[in-house]
Amino acid sequence: MKKINWGIIGLGSVAKVFAEGVDSTKNATLLGVASRSNDKVKMCKETYQIKNNFCFNNYQDLIEKNQINIIYLYLKPLFQ
Repeated sequence: MKKINWGIIGLGSVAKVFAEGVDSTKNATLLGVASRSNDKVKMCKETYQIKNNFCFNNYQDLIEKNQINIIYLYLKPLFQ
């Protein structure tokens, strides 16, 4: 079975639950993250052992990583 490499854009509470799900799946790896918050990127890097070259504050940089197969995107709604 092929392992799927995930990236996450937007590291809010919903993304944390998603990351935990990916982490517990045998055929998936959380390979990269992107957030405008340095603290959230650092926390995910440490929690999920993500390499420096897959941690970003710029969403486009994560999107351009060819090693990532699928990106989970969660951004806060502008209007509620």
